[in-house]
Amino acid sequence: METVKTHNFTIVRAKLSEQIADRLEDVILNEELGDQARLPSEQVLADNFNVSKNVVRESLNILKERGLVESRNGTGNFVTRPKADNLSDVMSRMIVLDNIDYKQIYDTRMVLETSACKRAADQISEKELEELEQLQKKLMDKTLSVQERRETDLDFHIMIARASGNHLLEMLIQAMRNIIQDAMFLEKDLENWSSVDEAMEFHNKILNALSEHDASTAEEEMHEHLKKALQNVERIV
Repeated sequence: METVKTHNFTIVRAKLSEQIADRLEDVILNEELGDQARLPSEQVLADNFNVSKNVVRESLNILKERGLVESRNGTGNFVTRPKADNLSDVMSRMIVLDNIDYKQIYDTRMVLETSACKRAADQISEKELEELEQLQKKLMDKTLSVQERRETDLDFHIMIARASGNHLLEMLIQAMRNIIQDAMFLEKDLENWSSVDEAMEFHNKILNALSEHDASTAEEEMHEHLKKALQNVERIV
């Protein structure tokens, strides 16, 4: 694509780069440019909007922060889909600015994950169950580093969210997990083998409930799992 439609687009006194970023976002969201599509060069965009390349560069940086554009070395800028990390970044700033404590974070996580687990029990596939079992088997390996354990535990919970069939719910849960896994107290808790063994026991109960498509038990076991996780955090804090 060599041009971007600019009809009915009027420059006003707001910052030029923000206006152009908004216009390009409209183009992306309206699917005039599809996922992974290559954007026109900075010079072509500058000519389209009758601005300098520096203004275009600022606009592209805004879109990168929004998770809509990514740069690839030597090949240009491409449309991309926002990821849970983008949502996590926004939520993290809100948590700091609004003085939201870890209890509220865990409470929100509990609401989201118990709901996802209940929904997953109704429709989880054999393939998804097999993937969960493989992740659980990996988590039982006590030679895993804290980082590997943290990532695998995240994968376990995200897989359950994915099995719920609600993509937005999955994204919200991943964003919450990203926020929690960045906290130092989680790393300390993962170094405590009694906490790890306890978590594995809950995982097994959750897996059994999911495999039996027992929604109420799956929901209850996830609730107890996260409730105990919060208690461990409170003990460490």
